Amino acid sequence: MKQLRKDGRDGTANNHRAVRNSLIDYFGRETVSVNKITYNFLLSWERYLKTDREHVRGGNQGQEVKTIEKGKKKSGIYNNMRDLRTLFNAAKLKYNDDELGICRIRHYPFIKYKLGATSKTKKRNITLEQIKMIRDYQTDPLYNTLVFGKRINWELTDH
Repeated sequence: MKQLRKDGRDGTANNHRAVRNSLIDYFGRETVSVNKITYNFLLSWERYLKTDREHVRGGNQGQEVKTIEKGKKKSGIYNNMRDLRTLFNAAKLKYNDDELGICRIRHYPFIKYKLGATSKTKKRNITLEQIKMIRDYQTDPLYNTLVFGKRINWELTDH
């Protein structure tokens, strides 16, 4: 993850950290053998990711912070599994050396476990007419910005 951050890939590093934290929560310990990542584990972890769960993390000031995380939807599960597969592949590259016949990680659970497709994200773009309406909107000087924001939101949404 440090190298990802050095490469300016903070989003990917954050995703990988989230997967690591989720595995720590699932297994209840800081380190997990790569041999625990099996097809049956992937099915079980997928069910786990779908549930609401509580976890405790160290906060910025050293105190523990308890959070409740909602169960993940289809796209969130897909992203977690994709990132775990990426981490698993990186471990295979690091610890195996086919040229020298070194094969410490022999199994590959993602042969049987298929990620499937992500769900389509609902289109959230606004129209050109809506942009022009925002641009050209004339406010009464008596209205404060909060009322202005509420009025624009009401006019842009389908009601």
